[in-house]
Amino acid sequence: AGHRAVPVRIGEFEKGVDHIPTPDETARKERWGYSWAPRYDHVPTGLLFFRVYGDSSSTRLLESSTKWLGDHVPKVIALVRKATEVALAERARKWKQEQEEQREAARVLAKRQAHYEQWERSLLDQAKAWEQATRLRTFLASFGSTQRSPTAGAFLEWASGYADMIDPTT
Repeated sequence: AGHRAVPVRIGEFEKGVDHIPTPDETARKERWGYSWAPRYDHVPTGLLFFRVYGDSSSTRLLESSTKWLGDHVPKVIALVRKATEVALAERARKWKQEQEEQREAARVLAKRQAHYEQWERSLLDQAKAWEQATRLRTFLASFGSTQRSPTAGAFLEWASGYADMIDPTT
């Protein structure tokens, strides 16, 4: 088939006939009262067959008195072609499934990246706000130690609240 191994066996068909006890089996039975023997004997029939093994089953094509074994060759070829078609269809199905899995993985990765980009922007914005609030507090501490006017107290109170408002850690 080229795409999958398809075993084809040629053999001689054997027919199962009732077992005829051998002299040894008869002697054992007379001596011991029992002798195990197979139920059937398999005898050659002189007829040949093809056995084509598929994925989960096999097909036997038996010659007969009216049909020569060579007449089954087109059927054997058809079975091998069918196995090839099945193998190609399975390969295509697996390829399609792999492609879908890759697309899904790319979609999940893109979604994660977008989410991480949002987190990164938020993190940088919060770090910038914290840095600004820290600078303001340093300034206000220095400014407050030098100012004694009544309006400066109100300004310092408002500015301290503003620093707390923009600080993401408070």
